[in-house]
Amino acid sequence: FAASFFGPHLKRLGCDKKKGESQETSMTRPTVLNALALLAPKALDQDQISARLQKYLADPSSVDASISAVILTAAARRNDPALFAEFRTLLAAPKTPEQKSLMLRALAEFSEPALLDQYLAMTISDEIRAQDAWTPYAWLLSNPATRERAWAFVKANWKALSSKLGPRGATRVIGAAGGLISASLKKDVEAFFRAPENEIEMARKTLDQTLESIELGLRFKQGQRTSFIAWR
Repeated sequence: FAASFFGPHLKRLGCDKKKGESQETSMTRPTVLNALALLAPKALDQDQISARLQKYLADPSSVDASISAVILTAAARRNDPALFAEFRTLLAAPKTPEQKSLMLRALAEFSEPALLDQYLAMTISDEIRAQDAWTPYAWLLSNPATRERAWAFVKANWKALSSKLGPRGATRVIGAAGGLISASLKKDVEAFFRAPENEIEMARKTLDQTLESIELGLRFKQGQRTSFIAWR
């Protein structure tokens, strides 16, 4: 469905910004690209993705900024260890101010366990600065391909992680746990963060919001289940 719906739009829009195109077109292109990258990656021309990736790696300004994140995350989902290493190097020494944020985002899309474990370990090492170390969890805890392993890491390393992040950063990780849309994980999140040894005092309201977010997600899934089964 995603390929048949979004594919014609991408064919019409193209991957590259055209001179004189409307603002609507410029804003629609990354949305369409991202939808295909997430829902129907086989419908994307992987050679085009690779070509734009190489252009970006050589010169970030050579690729339209509106599609850079899509290109990088789509490439990351291939789980190429060499690309992970290259992104890791760019995170340590970004060529542009924006590139650090893009690398933090793209590295979160590597779901192969060995690569994911490396990225998780980076969040409690000196490799990622304390003020940035909460950021990966905004994506890792909401992605079905990474969330359970990332959540296990958070629990196993909460003392080190919360100590590095401080109360404000730890609160943001607790907020990111709202992506753990599962009845069993909801119970686990509540039990873990309400335990006296794990509690962050300033995050009590955030934890309530996180649990509410998970509950809303569960209700939405249940509410759409019948329609989805019928559609299939």
